[in-house]
Amino acid sequence: MCLRFVFLLAVQIPAWLRLSRRPPTWKDAEILLLRHQLAVLQRQTAARPKLRWTDRALFAALLTLIPRSYHGALLLFISFVLLLLNVMISVARGAIADDNPWDAGTLEWATRSPPAPYNFSRIPFVTHREPLWDNREALPVVTGLSVDSRELISGTVTEAFPQHRESSPAPSIWPLLAAIAVGAAFVASIFTPWAVVWGSIPVAIALVGWFWPKDTPEDEK
Repeated sequence: MCLRFVFLLAVQIPAWLRLSRRPPTWKDAEILLLRHQLAVLQRQTAARPKLRWTDRALFAALLTLIPRSYHGALLLFISFVLLLLNVMISVARGAIADDNPWDAGTLEWATRSPPAPYNFSRIPFVTHREPLWDNREALPVVTGLSVDSRELISGTVTEAFPQHRESSPAPSIWPLLAAIAVGAAFVASIFTPWAVVWGSIPVAIALVGWFWPKDTPEDEK
């Protein structure tokens, strides 16, 4: 929740700066759009919030004091305050959600929340568009894989039935070196076009080292 709050804060600050430079006609259009969305949400909600006459008087006084050009910023500020209150209440008294609180049927909800680094201890065998709805008791898994090394599975084209086992490549430093070489070449190309020529040499070396055939003991079996 805290990471989501930081992400929303980083996204909203540039939006506020961009909004402050827009003409009043843009802000009026956004206010009308927000009012329409609010009306749609009120029609879909059974329990509508009821405003007392004191609330209406307070809103009217605020709108008369604040220039029309700042109405959009005021709405954004109110929404940000509500988001902050929701975060604080959820951290203080919020209930811990289950692994699948929405009863979703897709495969990403089959792991625990937050997921483990390895994601799945056993590779699930999917037989339905919504595997968690089709197999509510237990999700079928693929058996027969090696426990000493990582392996990949290739299946049939139409039914996706497991067909072949293939050993997974071992960890390598070459992808990191290739990324560093490509990034350095792009940055250097900003200052001189010769960086594309000379930068292609370390990029080619890194790609050759990355894609060079490497036999593993599992392939020899």
